[in-house]
Amino acid sequence: QPHQPLSARSQPGSSRRHHTPRTASSAPVREAERLLAAERQLDSYVTAVSKETLLSEQYSKELAHTRERIKQLATQVGPRGSNPVSVLESLNRSRARAMKRTSGMESRLSELQKYNLRLVETINALRKQSAPHRQLMKKALANT
Repeated sequence: QPHQPLSARSQPGSSRRHHTPRTASSAPVREAERLLAAERQLDSYVTAVSKETLLSEQYSKELAHTRERIKQLATQVGPRGSNPVSVLESLNRSRARAMKRTSGMESRLSELQKYNLRLVETINALRKQSAPHRQLMKKALANT
């Protein structure tokens, strides 16, 4: 059987898709519980986005500092009387380490930005998904 979503494979009488409320008063309660769970999930996604945003800002600052340090190393003059070749080699090693660290941070920053975009899309989808439930809860609370 070709791959189909779970909802397409379940039987029409399946309890996964179709279950009737036991009482009329329990439907708003279940709806409230589902809404609360969706809001908790939304809150956790918002928290995750905030953490990832702070982390990406930290990486951006470290990246800027590393670039500035590379510029300083490139223009730095060795002490008087030192061997110019050894000074140059030392600067090249420092520059290579800084460049390696910079490229690593750039790739991590890029990954974090992609992750943040996915989280934002997920949060927006959850908001759209929970909007009808919120309206139903408002109506249910207004009727009680």
